[in-house]
Amino acid sequence: MKPHLVILDADAVIHLNELGRWERVVEAYQLILPETVAFRECRYYENEAGYRIQINLRKLVESGKIQVESASTSEITFIQEKLGKKFRKSYEIHFGELEAMAVLLRKEKKCTEICTGDTAAIVALCCLDYGENVVSVETLLSKCGYSARVERNFSEKALQSKLKRGNEFRIVYGTEF
Repeated sequence: MKPHLVILDADAVIHLNELGRWERVVEAYQLILPETVAFRECRYYENEAGYRIQINLRKLVESGKIQVESASTSEITFIQEKLGKKFRKSYEIHFGELEAMAVLLRKEKKCTEICTGDTAAIVALCCLDYGENVVSVETLLSKCGYSARVERNFSEKALQSKLKRGNEFRIVYGTEF
């Protein structure tokens, strides 16, 4: 059975497409994307020549290669409340990431890896006690048998810095749970 991977934001999907490694990640993992990211945010990327390259996730969903899940308004509200007022004042988090976090709460935690490069999302994941599940795009590619030069935001070094920040935030402010 393939390991589960939840990708929180469009940036990670787009970067994997830019690197030409998206298909390999799709093959290696049971991929789960929040509906907002899959159908509203992941539409295209620009290649080095400046041409728009279409990203068609619907085909992958229809063929069963990736799974798309949505969250209810009450699940989103629960995540926002759990993160607390201090988090909301300190960080801006996108709806797709909130939706992904709501989906995560339904999954068996120990079996799910999470990929994002977004600082606010990583801090939120630490507050929700999912920091140890986050994997950088760089490490994700390594697990798939590739080494690639990734944008700094998606490097393991950047992830470790963001996790440190998230864990410090959690210790100082906790969550309103």
